[in-house]
Amino acid sequence: MKYGVRFLIATYVCGAVLVGGVTGARAQTAPPAQPGAGARPGGEKRKEMMAKMAKDLGLSPAQEKEMAAVRKNSMEQRKAIEASTLAPDAKKAKMQELMKTNRSQMGTILTPAQKTKWMEIMKARRDAHEAGRKTGAVPAPPKA
Repeated sequence: MKYGVRFLIATYVCGAVLVGGVTGARAQTAPPAQPGAGARPGGEKRKEMMAKMAKDLGLSPAQEKEMAAVRKNSMEQRKAIEASTLAPDAKKAKMQELMKTNRSQMGTILTPAQKTKWMEIMKARRDAHEAGRKTGAVPAPPKA
């Protein structure tokens, strides 16, 4: 396989963040800001990123709602895969399948022009990630 698991997960995370999804492959919750508040770190940042993505791609309110539904479904499926008793290789395969399905679903929500712009943004993120790895700012994925 050309890419390691960490790289694939990082790519998925970048895509998910681009459309307002999770900010980490295994997001951890911090204690609530106030008792019972259930606040998660980065919640405001995710909202800002979603707003930026919606603006950059020119998403309609209906598209934003559809994207949110895809992200929510993806998060639930990801958590189920992580919690499963599958072997690590099987989990990896399921995660890759889920990422592919999510990209496909998100692509069907976008217009052709929006999809082109989305792919350009994703490529720029991958290129920046790769440049960071070359300078040591981002750790290289382990050899699989």
